[in-house]
Amino acid sequence: MQPLMGFALGRKVFVPGAVEVAAQQAIALVAAGIRRAAALIVTYADTRSALKVLHHAHELRPNLAVIVRTQDDHDLDKLMQAGATEVVPEVIEGSLMLGSHALVLLGVPESLELAEERLLER
Repeated sequence: MQPLMGFALGRKVFVPGAVEVAAQQAIALVAAGIRRAAALIVTYADTRSALKVLHHAHELRPNLAVIVRTQDDHDLDKLMQAGATEVVPEVIEGSLMLGSHALVLLGVPESLELAEERLLER
């Protein structure tokens, strides 16, 4: 299987053929293993596609944690109302990564780094 540009389930990443079309259909999520997934990560740039995946995911697994990555926070409320557990805009994701790398380079223990990230999330 190849790396996916659209969605990930648990610890594995899947791409069953035409990702943009397939992942928007419930059968693709079932084939990728949504029934045994610990979480679902949706990384479409297109909000409409992400909303379709959210819809099918919640039909199949209503309590599954779904994390959606977006380009910005423009559709954050829409995605949260559609059932996303978390929405992470790329801008924030990039800033957190920069901070994380800086802490590692400064020798800050990983446990303190994680505590700092949790404080920033609030």
